[in-house]
Amino acid sequence: MKEKMKKAGLILGLVLVLAFAVTACGSKPASSQTPAAQTPAGSGAAAAPAVPEGSSKQSAPAAATEITEEEALAIALADAGFKEADVTIVKVAKDLDDGITKYDVEFISGDKKYGYDIKIDGVILERDIDSTFDD
Repeated sequence: MKEKMKKAGLILGLVLVLAFAVTACGSKPASSQTPAAQTPAGSGAAAAPAVPEGSSKQSAPAAATEITEEEALAIALADAGFKEADVTIVKVAKDLDDGITKYDVEFISGDKKYGYDIKIDGVILERDIDSTFDD
């Protein structure tokens, strides 16, 4: 009987050691893991999304936050120094130009026509100010 208890204890010990070894194989200590994408401070570059170790699929990078038509208009008006009540809005439309999604924003104030191309992330790509009498 003692012999059977010894064998059972030995087998149980082996099973526990194997279970621990198998579980520990897939993970690293937190101190040895490095961030998947680290951006130098102040570089302005976006960090790539982390992909779990052992994953064979990589997902596409997350899209930057897209602004709305209203936000594109607000950006253009702020850049020109106007409030919406001060202008006549001609156009605010989403457009794809040379692979870049942007908003075309046009408005008139006084005798000037303002045109803006604003990238979908809120960056002003181009601004144009013309006399409304040039048309």
